[in-house]
Amino acid sequence: MNHFLNLLGAEDIVYIKFETYNVFGTVVNDKNNKEEQQDFCWHTTEENVPSEKVIDIINTIKANKFIAIDKISVSWTEIFALSKENNFESFMSSVHELLNVEIKMIDNGIETDSFFIHE
Repeated sequence: MNHFLNLLGAEDIVYIKFETYNVFGTVVNDKNNKEEQQDFCWHTTEENVPSEKVIDIINTIKANKFIAIDKISVSWTEIFALSKENNFESFMSSVHELLNVEIKMIDNGIETDSFFIHE
């Protein structure tokens, strides 16, 4: 989750509570501005935690600045060429896994929006 939220601009992530199928916390987007914080809840199970291949894709995107806020700014083919993966079909399976990550934003105790990656 850290890799995913860092890709979306998080400077820090403060974890508040861990439950069986939920992780609650706060994303800090600017440590110098208290207004730039967002509470979140990630509904997940252990089998739905992103794989190492997804983390490699995230690292490739971040290292090459292939994201604008939450939207991928180049083709998956370009990202594949710079990734550690050597099988495009397997790579695209991991891309699908990445695109299915969704972390709910919480405002005033209510889930209102989501952190996720757009194509």
